[in-house]
Amino acid sequence: MKKTAIALVVLVAAVAIWWALSFSASDYRLQPAQATFRNVTIATPDVRRLADFYQATFDAQEVARQDWVPAQVSGEAVVLRTPGYGGDGPTLTLIPARRAADPAPQASDDGYAHLCFETTDMRGVVGRLLAAGGTVSSVFEASERAPVLYARDPDGNAVEMHIPLPAPFTPRTVYRTLDSLVRTWLGSSAPADDGVRFLHANHNSPDWTRVAGFYRAVFAAGTVGAERDYDGDFIAELTGIPDVVVRGRHIEMPGYSPGGPTLEAFTYDRATGRGPLAFGDAGVVAIGFEVHDIAATVALMKEAGGGEVERSDRAAIVRDPYGHLIQLRQVQPPGTL
Repeated sequence: MKKTAIALVVLVAAVAIWWALSFSASDYRLQPAQATFRNVTIATPDVRRLADFYQATFDAQEVARQDWVPAQVSGEAVVLRTPGYGGDGPTLTLIPARRAADPAPQASDDGYAHLCFETTDMRGVVGRLLAAGGTVSSVFEASERAPVLYARDPDGNAVEMHIPLPAPFTPRTVYRTLDSLVRTWLGSSAPADDGVRFLHANHNSPDWTRVAGFYRAVFAAGTVGAERDYDGDFIAELTGIPDVVVRGRHIEMPGYSPGGPTLEAFTYDRATGRGPLAFGDAGVVAIGFEVHDIAATVALMKEAGGGEVERSDRAAIVRDPYGHLIQLRQVQPPGTL
């Protein structure tokens, strides 16, 4: 009995020390890097409607800076800062589209097919999504208890939501995951903070390993988490696509502490959609990176199978090996004039 008590005391003390030492590591933030993932550009037939949706549902805040609005775009654009990351999360740049998407967007479309947000209050966020004009596309038997759901914004773009994952693996992130899971399952009262943050952009292609190789060659970006191999009821009910098979892995985007944003590189067994989008096409059309050396970055992208669309001294538009747009902006390294 005495040995058991001592063992428990040692265990509790070890967890307490681990919690204290890893506490700051559980807060996601920017960190110095040669390149930083900073933006997602979405073209929409109704900029204000979509801005209102992301503000109401995911706590995004409108900001004045419009660094990522393409030069060729005319009409109103709105830039939203996503929550988390010490108030410096990636932005969503909403630009006018020529017309609504036709055919309607699908979760299995090639390209940037969905965005994902994490929250400690799944029920609350889903309620806000529905009130703001979104719809749930997952078909779980008990969707109100699901820790992960696919939905659609008012334009029909796919949006994923799920409870926090324990990344990096610390006592604080594990507690956050378990607490959110229990609250979601039991329908308990909402937490004081809904913990919303931008988590990933999805990129579908015929070969996800080629996409991972491209980002590894350009940004030295490694893969994180387990390789996904989805086949069965779960992925079919999550996406709303019967009998679908999905494989892929997450790519760690540069410029953040561990557990920061990723690019979800997936390959569906039944790709759909309109192919690579231009800035006037409705949908998620591009992701953007701030870099210290734009010439070197463009050169690396071309060597890795990408193609240059246009370039100036401090900005460039490039296509990845499958033709999907990437925006680049050159910024000064911290501490330089």
